[in-house]
Amino acid sequence: RIARYVQYKAWQQGLVAMISKPYYASTRCYHCDDPIAKHSTEYQNPSANFYGGKNFICKKGHRGSTALNSARNLGKGFYERFYAGAA
Repeated sequence: RIARYVQYKAWQQGLVAMISKPYYASTRCYHCDDPIAKHSTEYQNPSANFYGGKNFICKKGHRGSTALNSARNLGKGFYERFYAGAA
């Protein structure tokens, strides 16, 4: 109910609000959509089950910040859902 109310109020102000599942965004690589392994330092072995890692690496070698990767995945999901509904 709260989510629908937020969407309604955002639309009144000229904004778009959508609901998304953040789990998927934090477990997949933005570039290739492969599962990622998280780690905190270069000396720690990357693991798919490591919670709170600041860095990630995927099977194809993409690496970077887990927070930035999650934000990109959420933006990508919003873009795909919003513009797929408009077409």
